[in-house]
Amino acid sequence: MLAIDQRSDHHLLVPIRPDHEVSEDLRSAHVRLTRRELVVDGRLRRYVDVVCHRPDLNVLFDDVLAAMLTALGTTPGPPATVCGRVLAEWRELLRGGGHPLTEEAVRGLLAELLTLERILAVDDGIPVRSTWTGPDRMPHDFHLGGHDVEVKALGPTATEIEIHGLDQLDDLGRGLHLMLIRLKPHPDGVVLPHVVERVRSRCRDGAGLNDQLSKAGYSESDADGYRVTAYRLEQILALDVDDSFPRLTRRSLTNSLPEPITQLRYRLDLVEQLPNARMGEALRSLFERSAVR
Repeated sequence: MLAIDQRSDHHLLVPIRPDHEVSEDLRSAHVRLTRRELVVDGRLRRYVDVVCHRPDLNVLFDDVLAAMLTALGTTPGPPATVCGRVLAEWRELLRGGGHPLTEEAVRGLLAELLTLERILAVDDGIPVRSTWTGPDRMPHDFHLGGHDVEVKALGPTATEIEIHGLDQLDDLGRGLHLMLIRLKPHPDGVVLPHVVERVRSRCRDGAGLNDQLSKAGYSESDADGYRVTAYRLEQILALDVDDSFPRLTRRSLTNSLPEPITQLRYRLDLVEQLPNARMGEALRSLFERSAVR
Protein backbone atom coordinates (compact mmCIF):
# COMPACT_ATOMS: atom_id res chain seq x y z
CA MET A 1 0.00 0.00 0.00
CA LEU A 2 1.03 3.59 -0.62
CA ALA A 3 0.03 5.98 2.14
CA ILE A 4 0.32 9.57 3.34
CA ASP A 5 0.11 10.13 7.09
CA GLN A 6 -1.14 13.10 9.11
CA ARG A 7 2.26 14.80 8.82
CA SER A 8 2.09 14.40 5.01
CA ASP A 9 4.99 11.91 5.10
CA HIS A 10 4.89 9.37 2.26
CA HIS A 11 4.98 5.61 3.00
CA LEU A 12 5.30 2.30 1.22
CA LEU A 13 3.73 -0.50 3.32
CA VAL A 14 4.67 -4.02 2.27
CA PRO A 15 2.77 -6.82 4.09
CA ILE A 16 4.85 -9.48 5.85
CA ARG A 17 4.13 -12.63 7.86
CA PRO A 18 4.29 -12.41 11.67
CA ASP A 19 7.46 -14.55 11.74
CA HIS A 20 9.38 -12.36 9.25
CA GLU A 21 12.34 -10.53 10.75
CA VAL A 22 12.83 -6.88 9.79
CA SER A 23 16.28 -5.35 10.01
CA GLU A 24 15.36 -1.70 10.50
CA ASP A 25 17.36 0.97 8.70
CA LEU A 26 17.36 4.17 10.74
CA ARG A 27 20.66 5.62 9.53
CA SER A 28 19.01 8.53 7.75
CA ALA A 29 16.79 11.13 9.33
CA HIS A 30 15.00 11.58 5.99
CA VAL A 31 14.21 8.08 4.67
CA ARG A 32 13.81 5.08 6.96
CA LEU A 33 12.82 1.42 6.84
CA THR A 34 11.01 0.07 9.90
CA ARG A 35 8.58 -2.64 11.04
CA ARG A 36 5.04 -1.37 11.61
CA GLU A 37 1.84 -2.89 12.94
CA LEU A 38 -1.50 -1.44 11.82
CA VAL A 39 -5.12 -2.42 12.31
CA VAL A 40 -6.66 -2.77 8.84
CA ASP A 41 -10.29 -3.89 8.40
CA GLY A 42 -10.40 -4.85 12.07
CA ARG A 43 -7.33 -7.10 11.86
CA LEU A 44 -3.79 -6.54 13.12
CA ARG A 45 -1.40 -6.61 10.17
CA ARG A 46 2.37 -6.31 9.96
CA TYR A 47 4.31 -4.36 7.35
CA VAL A 48 7.71 -3.25 6.22
CA ASP A 49 7.29 0.53 6.34
CA VAL A 50 9.50 2.67 4.10
CA VAL A 51 8.89 6.34 4.88
CA CYS A 52 10.16 9.70 3.63
CA HIS A 53 10.12 12.57 6.14
CA ARG A 54 11.21 15.33 3.73
CA PRO A 55 8.67 16.73 1.24
CA ASP A 56 11.40 18.05 -1.08
CA LEU A 57 12.58 14.47 -1.60
CA ASN A 58 9.16 13.09 -2.52
CA VAL A 59 9.83 13.07 -6.28
CA LEU A 60 13.01 11.07 -5.79
CA PHE A 61 11.28 8.91 -3.16
CA ASP A 62 8.72 7.93 -5.81
CA ASP A 63 11.61 6.60 -7.92
CA VAL A 64 12.94 4.67 -4.91
CA LEU A 65 9.52 3.11 -4.34
CA ALA A 66 9.18 2.22 -8.02
CA ALA A 67 12.57 0.47 -7.81
CA MET A 68 11.44 -1.38 -4.67
CA LEU A 69 8.20 -2.54 -6.26
CA THR A 70 10.07 -3.79 -9.31
CA ALA A 71 12.58 -5.62 -7.11
CA LEU A 72 9.81 -7.15 -4.97
CA GLY A 73 8.25 -8.59 -8.11
CA THR A 74 11.47 -10.01 -9.53
CA THR A 75 13.81 -10.77 -6.62
CA PRO A 76 13.39 -13.75 -4.27
CA GLY A 77 13.79 -13.24 -0.56
CA PRO A 78 12.04 -11.61 2.41
CA PRO A 79 10.42 -8.26 1.52
CA ALA A 80 12.39 -6.41 4.20
CA THR A 81 15.67 -7.67 2.75
CA VAL A 82 14.69 -6.72 -0.80
CA CYS A 83 13.53 -3.22 0.22
CA GLY A 84 16.61 -2.71 2.38
CA ARG A 85 18.91 -3.60 -0.50
CA VAL A 86 17.21 -1.11 -2.83
CA LEU A 87 17.30 1.62 -0.17
CA ALA A 88 21.02 1.04 0.34
CA GLU A 89 21.58 1.49 -3.41
CA TRP A 90 19.81 4.87 -3.34
CA ARG A 91 21.10 6.11 0.01
CA GLU A 92 23.89 8.33 -1.32
CA LEU A 93 21.54 10.32 -3.55
CA LEU A 94 19.06 10.68 -0.71
CA ARG A 95 21.68 11.87 1.73
CA GLY A 96 22.22 15.41 0.43
CA GLY A 97 23.86 17.95 2.70
CA GLY A 98 26.89 18.59 0.46
CA HIS A 99 27.83 21.68 -1.51
CA PRO A 100 26.00 22.23 -4.83
CA LEU A 101 28.09 21.82 -7.97
CA THR A 102 29.58 24.93 -9.54
CA GLU A 103 28.36 26.03 -12.96
CA GLU A 104 31.52 24.63 -14.55
CA ALA A 105 31.07 21.31 -12.74
CA VAL A 106 27.43 21.14 -13.88
CA ARG A 107 28.50 21.54 -17.51
CA GLY A 108 31.18 18.89 -17.06
CA LEU A 109 28.78 16.41 -15.46
CA LEU A 110 26.17 17.14 -18.12
CA ALA A 111 28.73 16.40 -20.85
CA GLU A 112 29.67 13.08 -19.22
CA LEU A 113 26.02 12.07 -18.79
CA LEU A 114 25.23 12.88 -22.43
CA THR A 115 28.14 10.62 -23.39
CA LEU A 116 26.96 7.88 -21.02
CA GLU A 117 23.47 8.14 -22.51
CA ARG A 118 24.86 7.31 -25.95
CA ILE A 119 26.85 4.37 -24.57
CA LEU A 120 23.69 3.02 -22.91
CA ALA A 121 21.80 3.37 -26.18
CA VAL A 122 24.17 0.74 -27.56
CA ASP A 123 24.32 -1.46 -24.46
CA ASP A 124 22.07 -0.66 -21.50
CA GLY A 125 23.55 -3.49 -19.43
CA ILE A 126 27.07 -2.11 -19.01
CA PRO A 127 28.50 -2.12 -15.46
CA VAL A 128 28.39 1.62 -14.79
CA ARG A 129 31.02 1.73 -12.03
CA SER A 130 33.72 0.19 -14.22
CA THR A 131 32.62 2.01 -17.39
CA TRP A 132 32.04 5.58 -16.16
CA THR A 133 35.31 6.14 -14.34
CA GLY A 134 35.44 9.95 -14.28
CA PRO A 135 33.83 10.26 -10.82
CA ASP A 136 36.58 7.98 -9.42
CA ARG A 137 39.21 10.55 -10.50
CA MET A 138 40.70 8.06 -12.93
CA PRO A 139 42.83 9.51 -15.77
CA HIS A 140 39.97 9.12 -18.29
CA ASP A 141 36.21 9.52 -17.95
CA PHE A 142 35.14 6.26 -19.65
CA HIS A 143 36.71 2.83 -19.96
CA LEU A 144 35.14 1.05 -22.93
CA GLY A 145 36.34 -2.37 -24.00
CA GLY A 146 39.66 -1.76 -25.74
CA HIS A 147 39.72 2.02 -25.56
CA ASP A 148 39.10 4.99 -23.27
CA VAL A 149 37.19 8.23 -23.74
CA GLU A 150 37.97 11.58 -22.14
CA VAL A 151 35.08 14.08 -22.18
CA LYS A 152 35.32 17.87 -22.27
CA ALA A 153 32.47 20.40 -22.31
CA LEU A 154 32.88 23.29 -24.76
CA GLY A 155 31.14 26.64 -24.88
CA PRO A 156 29.23 27.70 -28.03
CA THR A 157 32.32 29.06 -29.82
CA ALA A 158 35.21 27.75 -27.71
CA THR A 159 38.16 25.93 -29.25
CA GLU A 160 40.31 25.62 -26.12
CA ILE A 161 40.13 23.03 -23.36
CA GLU A 162 42.01 22.72 -20.07
CA ILE A 163 44.04 19.56 -19.53
CA HIS A 164 44.70 18.35 -15.99
CA GLY A 165 47.96 16.49 -15.48
CA LEU A 166 50.17 14.35 -17.68
CA ASP A 167 47.83 11.33 -17.73
CA GLN A 168 44.63 12.89 -19.06
CA LEU A 169 45.71 12.69 -22.71
CA ASP A 170 48.00 9.66 -22.29
CA ASP A 171 46.51 6.61 -24.00
CA LEU A 172 48.16 4.42 -21.32
CA GLY A 173 48.75 1.73 -23.91
CA ARG A 174 45.11 1.70 -25.07
CA GLY A 175 43.13 3.60 -27.66
CA LEU A 176 42.05 7.06 -26.49
CA HIS A 177 39.44 9.44 -27.90
CA LEU A 178 38.69 12.99 -26.83
CA MET A 179 34.94 13.63 -26.82
CA LEU A 180 33.92 17.29 -27.13
CA ILE A 181 30.37 18.24 -26.07
CA ARG A 182 29.44 21.74 -27.17
CA LEU A 183 26.77 23.22 -24.86
CA LYS A 184 24.94 26.54 -25.06
CA PRO A 185 22.72 28.08 -22.37
CA HIS A 186 19.25 28.14 -23.92
CA PRO A 187 15.73 28.35 -22.43
CA ASP A 188 14.60 25.45 -24.63
CA GLY A 189 17.52 23.24 -23.62
CA VAL A 190 17.79 20.50 -20.98
CA VAL A 191 18.59 20.82 -17.29
CA LEU A 192 20.86 18.49 -15.35
CA PRO A 193 18.13 16.70 -13.29
CA HIS A 194 16.19 15.86 -16.46
CA VAL A 195 19.27 14.34 -18.07
CA VAL A 196 19.92 12.34 -14.88
CA GLU A 197 16.40 10.92 -15.08
CA ARG A 198 16.77 10.23 -18.80
CA VAL A 199 19.99 8.29 -18.22
CA ARG A 200 18.45 6.45 -15.27
CA SER A 201 15.53 5.31 -17.44
CA ARG A 202 17.97 3.72 -19.91
CA CYS A 203 20.28 2.10 -17.36
CA ARG A 204 19.89 -1.38 -15.90
CA ASP A 205 22.71 -0.85 -13.38
CA GLY A 206 20.82 1.65 -11.21
CA ALA A 207 22.98 1.04 -8.14
CA GLY A 208 26.16 1.72 -10.09
CA LEU A 209 24.71 4.88 -11.63
CA ASN A 210 23.63 6.25 -8.26
CA ASP A 211 27.04 5.49 -6.79
CA GLN A 212 28.87 7.35 -9.56
CA LEU A 213 26.47 10.31 -9.45
CA SER A 214 27.13 10.64 -5.74
CA LYS A 215 30.91 10.52 -6.27
CA ALA A 216 30.51 13.25 -8.91
CA GLY A 217 28.90 15.46 -6.25
CA TYR A 218 25.32 15.23 -7.51
CA SER A 219 22.54 15.18 -4.91
CA GLU A 220 18.81 15.28 -5.53
CA SER A 221 18.46 17.72 -2.65
CA ASP A 222 20.18 20.31 -4.87
CA ALA A 223 18.11 19.50 -7.98
CA ASP A 224 15.97 22.66 -7.88
CA GLY A 225 19.08 24.82 -8.14
CA TYR A 226 20.20 22.89 -11.22
CA ARG A 227 16.89 23.61 -12.97
CA VAL A 228 17.66 27.33 -13.22
CA THR A 229 19.95 27.07 -16.25
CA ALA A 230 19.13 24.90 -19.26
CA TYR A 231 21.66 23.92 -21.91
CA ARG A 232 21.15 23.02 -25.53
CA LEU A 233 23.40 20.38 -27.07
CA GLU A 234 24.96 22.11 -30.06
CA GLN A 235 27.48 19.52 -31.22
CA ILE A 236 29.26 16.28 -30.33
CA LEU A 237 32.72 15.70 -31.76
CA ALA A 238 35.43 13.14 -31.15
CA LEU A 239 39.15 13.37 -31.83
CA ASP A 240 41.50 10.41 -32.01
CA VAL A 241 44.35 10.95 -29.56
CA ASP A 242 47.35 9.37 -31.28
CA ASP A 243 51.06 10.08 -31.63
CA SER A 244 50.38 13.10 -33.86
CA PHE A 245 48.01 14.71 -31.37
CA PRO A 246 49.42 17.74 -29.47
CA ARG A 247 49.70 16.81 -25.80
CA LEU A 248 51.97 16.56 -22.80
CA THR A 249 52.53 13.11 -21.28
CA ARG A 250 55.18 11.56 -19.07
CA ARG A 251 56.77 10.01 -22.15
CA SER A 252 57.01 13.37 -23.92
CA LEU A 253 59.12 14.90 -21.13
CA THR A 254 62.86 14.52 -21.21
CA ASN A 255 62.93 14.39 -17.43
CA SER A 256 60.27 13.92 -14.77
CA LEU A 257 58.67 16.97 -13.20
CA PRO A 258 60.70 18.55 -10.41
CA GLU A 259 59.52 17.31 -7.02
CA PRO A 260 58.12 20.70 -5.85
CA ILE A 261 55.68 20.64 -8.83
CA THR A 262 52.77 18.49 -7.70
CA GLN A 263 50.15 19.38 -10.32
CA LEU A 264 50.25 20.47 -13.94
CA ARG A 265 47.49 22.12 -15.95
CA TYR A 266 47.64 23.56 -19.45
CA ARG A 267 45.29 24.90 -22.09
CA LEU A 268 45.11 23.23 -25.49
CA ASP A 269 43.87 25.05 -28.61
CA LEU A 270 42.09 22.52 -30.85
CA VAL A 271 41.43 24.80 -33.82
CA GLU A 272 43.74 22.79 -36.10
CA GLN A 273 42.36 19.43 -34.90
CA LEU A 274 38.63 20.16 -35.17
CA PRO A 275 38.42 19.70 -38.98
CA ASN A 276 39.54 16.07 -38.43
CA ALA A 277 36.92 15.34 -35.78
CA ARG A 278 34.45 12.48 -35.99
CA MET A 279 30.79 13.44 -35.85
CA GLY A 280 27.34 12.02 -36.50
CA GLU A 281 27.26 8.31 -37.40
CA ALA A 282 31.06 8.16 -37.28
CA LEU A 283 30.78 8.39 -33.47
CA ARG A 284 28.67 5.27 -33.08
CA SER A 285 31.59 2.89 -33.53
CA LEU A 286 33.21 4.38 -30.41
CA PHE A 287 30.13 3.54 -28.36
CA GLU A 288 29.60 0.10 -29.91
CA ARG A 289 32.95 -1.06 -28.65
CA SER A 290 31.68 -0.48 -25.13
CA ALA A 291 29.87 -3.82 -25.38
CA VAL A 292 33.19 -5.57 -24.68
CA ARG A 293 33.20 -6.30 -20.95
